[in-house]
Amino acid sequence: MAGGDLAGRSPARLVDHAFKTLRLPALAACVHPANAGSQRVLEKLGLVDVGTYDAGGKAERLYRRLA
Repeated sequence: MAGGDLAGRSPARLVDHAFKTLRLPALAACVHPANAGSQRVLEKLGLVDVGTYDAGGKAERLYRRLA
C-alpha cells in the first residue's frame, strides 16, 4: 500500500473479519497508557476504554468492542 492511513485501514479490515467472518462476540486490546497513537487507532475502530489493569506489575489500558 503506497501512502495513506495504513495504521487505520489494516486494523479496520481485521475488525471486519473478526465480526463478519469469524463471528466473534467481542474484541479486546491492551495498550500502554502512554501510547496515545495506538489508543486513537483503537477508538477509531470503535473499541472503548474500559479502564486500567495490572499486567504483571505494569499498568495497561484495556479496550473492548462488542459485536
